[in-house]
Amino acid sequence: MKLLDFIFLHRNWAKDKKKFGRRLRRLFYGELPVSLVVFPEGTTICEEAIEKSNKFADENGLPHPVHTLVPRITGLQYALECIGEHVDGIWDITIGYEDVPKDEYPENVFGLFSLFG
Repeated sequence: MKLLDFIFLHRNWAKDKKKFGRRLRRLFYGELPVSLVVFPEGTTICEEAIEKSNKFADENGLPHPVHTLVPRITGLQYALECIGEHVDGIWDITIGYEDVPKDEYPENVFGLFSLFG
């Protein structure tokens, strides 16, 4: 029995789609209850991610979010196609970080070492 069965992706849908679908089906057709956590922004907020997010927003007529990145729907939409009959609900949760200076990003302030320090 595995408690954590992460699905690691390359962030390249052409490479990830088949593997993602296969792993989802395997997880959801077992006997144990399963929760799927998807991060639709795809990454943590940093300068490069904000630039990509804003470019995507501009190309699609979307506003630029202030505290998050523009979510992408491809992975979640595909997951629902693969395992939709097993989904009892969807929770939309946004994680907020306190004490992040205005010109900093959470990943720079709350790195791995700060979690254990």
